[in-house]
Amino acid sequence: PTPQQGESTYARMLKKSDGELDFNRSAMELEAKTRAYHPWPGTYMMWDGQRLKIHKARAAKSKTAAGLSGERTIIDGFPAVITSDGLLVLEQLQPAGKKEMPGITFLQGARHWV
Repeated sequence: PTPQQGESTYARMLKKSDGELDFNRSAMELEAKTRAYHPWPGTYMMWDGQRLKIHKARAAKSKTAAGLSGERTIIDGFPAVITSDGLLVLEQLQPAGKKEMPGITFLQGARHWV
């Protein structure tokens, strides 16, 4: 153990709105945020005018995915979103009013993902 150096500081209280993902950030940062904010306040994105909760995601590099940050795509059967430096692959998610499900299952019913 090491004694604390300097004054103690306090972090501000987290709000539910802190969980909204900003796809102008790096994929690694968004993956870490998803892990850190689970289970509360949780991370989410807006899709079809409703909140889509992201329970588990991973960062991926892709040379084939070209587009603007925030554009949706499909990678290896999973839904993914383009970020500033790669892709955020959505492995476990929960549409509004539904149960948590794997990304592959979500895509079977998601009509307007891409």
